[in-house]
Amino acid sequence: KFQPNSFDIIFMGHVIEHLPNPKNDLDVIKKILKPNGLLVILCPNFKSIGAKIFNRTWSWLCPPEHIFQYTPKTISALLNTSGLSIKKLTSTNGDQGYLRYLGVEIVNLLPFSNNFKVKYRVLIDENPNHWSQKFLFRAHRLLLPLRYILYYFNFGQELIVIAKKKTNTRW
Repeated sequence: KFQPNSFDIIFMGHVIEHLPNPKNDLDVIKKILKPNGLLVILCPNFKSIGAKIFNRTWSWLCPPEHIFQYTPKTISALLNTSGLSIKKLTSTNGDQGYLRYLGVEIVNLLPFSNNFKVKYRVLIDENPNHWSQKFLFRAHRLLLPLRYILYYFNFGQELIVIAKKKTNTRW
């Protein structure tokens, strides 16, 4: 157990979506943050283009491990009710590992047998230099301007949130 006002910064990288009662956990975090302390959260973005296109096969959906799915609006509301104010909220596509799963998501949408889908996933797990993965990396680079537009409107796969403990003073 930590003393109140113990931390300047707390980092939660892909944690909050796994918590059964995130409001209670955020209340504890607020207590142990110093005045004007920061909370940094990374989590999947349920508002992302990937979530909309791939729906139930979206690789970051991850049931039952991901108990809650967050959008910019829902994470903001949760933090606000816990006495934390948003300093910055943006989106990105996280690490390059998501490209591997993009290939799997595309194959899952196509009318292939389940056997083929499983074999494809095993193939790219064993061979990250498979031609389909190389193609996705090249397309990823070509689409850079579009990605920045998606990030600007918070449609990237991953949310990055910086929140501050609310105090009576201005920041």
